[in-house]
Amino acid sequence: RSLKRVVSIYSSQSTFCAIKADTTGWCWGAGWFGQLGNGSELSYTTKPVQIADLDGITSISVDQESACALTSDGSVYCWGSNRQNQLGDGTRTNSPVPVFVTLPNAARGIAVGQQHACAALPGSIRCWGLNTYGQLGNGSTTSSEQPSLVEQ
Repeated sequence: RSLKRVVSIYSSQSTFCAIKADTTGWCWGAGWFGQLGNGSELSYTTKPVQIADLDGITSISVDQESACALTSDGSVYCWGSNRQNQLGDGTRTNSPVPVFVTLPNAARGIAVGQQHACAALPGSIRCWGLNTYGQLGNGSTTSSEQPSLVEQ
């Protein structure tokens, strides 16, 4: 049985995710940090598994250890490794299911990098996670466990 009615597809080095026309998300490949989002921490899966308890997905961004999704109401959810606070939930606890990221406004876009993530909001960008090279854009090299404002 094949994955049908796919409207978009996203990838990292070892994990793929897709959004179907019914706005559900599906991932496959590496999953050792829970980045498949289905509630398990399988080392990998060769068949797509549905992202748990999340629909209305309009966009997904994936890195080697984690992933984030944007939903139709502008909410952002992340899952997988959280060793560098890249899930944006204020903890360092990995999550094999999507966790809500608290933002001041509805997001319009998301991007996940290596152990960090950003959300585009009306009039601003908020980023969280690893900040060794200033990739969060907040004027420092201090990592952030919650979304911080990108400053110009």
